[in-house]
Amino acid sequence: MKKTIVVIVLGVVLFTLPLFADIKCYPVPWVPDGGKLATGDWNDGITFIDLPNTGDILIYTTTGKFVKKITFSNTTTQKWFGTDQNNEKVASGVYLWVIKGADTTKTGKLIVIR
Repeated sequence: MKKTIVVIVLGVVLFTLPLFADIKCYPVPWVPDGGKLATGDWNDGITFIDLPNTGDILIYTTTGKFVKKITFSNTTTQKWFGTDQNNEKVASGVYLWVIKGADTTKTGKLIVIR
């Protein structure tokens, strides 16, 4: 269930704003070659949950190099399968993610261990 802020003035609801504080991804660290269910694999990828209904997930390296853009619509979950824009598997490392929705921007980091 999505959490919202409801703004009420003199008993009248002016507007509601969605809260996206719960956006997260798992498994972290992601070890796709590790052979353990708990750390994921190439088929399951990394799952982002509690997303806004539409938006983009942008993945970057810690040096700011763009890795991948994933556009989602009419869903609150989305997977990233550890590939770049050319569908090449990414290297081990720390990656930064940015979720951009209509009313929100949220950032976080994840770890890939190959």
